Order: sequence, then C-alpha cells, then structure tokens
Amino acid sequence: MPLNTPEKQELLNALLHTNDLHLVVEQASAVLKNPVAVIDGASQTLAKSGTPRTVPAASWAGKPEGARWNYDLVARVNKLIDSHGNPRSQPMLLTGVGESRRRLESLVQDDVFLGFMCALEVETPLEEGSEENYALVREVLAKALAMHRALRFHSRAGHAEGILTDLFNNRFNDRLLFRE
Repeated sequence: MPLNTPEKQELLNALLHTNDLHLVVEQASAVLKNPVAVIDGASQTLAKSGTPRTVPAASWAGKPEGARWNYDLVARVNKLIDSHGNPRSQPMLLTGVGESRRRLESLVQDDVFLGFMCALEVETPLEEGSEENYALVREVLAKALAMHRALRFHSRAGHAEGILTDLFNNRFNDRLLFRE
C-alpha cells in the first residue's frame, strides 16, 4: 500500500508515535474525507472525528463519545450482520439512520473482533473512497483500538480486578487481552 499522500503518512505517524485513539481517528477521517467513529463490541462510541459544518447535529454531533448506540441502530446492524453472514468479510452499508449513509467495517486484530469503524457519508460519497484507503484505515484503526484496550486494561490495579470489572459492566468481549 503506497503512502502517497500526506494524510496517509499522518495516519501512520499518529499510530506509531502516539497512544491517542482520538488522534488516529481524526487522521483516518482525513484519509477517507468523511467523519469516522470507532465503536466497540458493546456498541459504545470510543472515539469519533470532529464534526464538519455540513453534518446535521442529530447524525453525528448529537452522540457524545462514550454513548452507546440506541437499540434501533444495534438491531439494524445485527440484521445487516445476519444478512451478510460473517461481519468480517465485507463492509456493510447502513441506510435510513439520519440523513447520511454509513459504511461499517469490522475491526479485527489477530482473528479477534474488536468493534466497528463507521464512516459517515458527508463530504465525499462513500463509493468514491478507494478500497485501498478503506483497508488501510481499517487495519490502522484495528491496531489502535487493540492498543487502546490493552493500555486501558493494564492501567487498572490488577488483571483479575480489571477482568471482573469488565465482566460486571458487560464490556469484556474479546480474547485478545488473554493472548498478551
């Protein structure tokens, strides 16, 4: 994958030189030329890019980071996953939610599902984004999300306490942390 644009170079720099998921998401948004969000497996928004002026507040700005997707949206995503079979195999196009279409792609690291990348169609039609750019962003965001989760997990008092806390809060849903 050639890194032939400054946006792609900045995306990789953000991944390699920071532990800031928000910065990586901002750079991913610049590569795709649309707003981007990272959603974990429990449907919680972990990071999202800034809101362009053209985005309706209800579509993007109205959902703060840390908020969970509403049940209707989760049901739509689950229906899409069921219709596509394996959610990791291909991107999914989500329509009928707000004024803009969304492209969802699974974020997977070491064969462990971590969550979704969501690109909101605002500045550029989703089809105009190259598959190469989507693949680069997907892989970078998966790595950034895995690092984010590992850092959050290891910053807790102890592994057992962290696992129990995550289980109690219904947030622990991957095996990636056990592989470390």
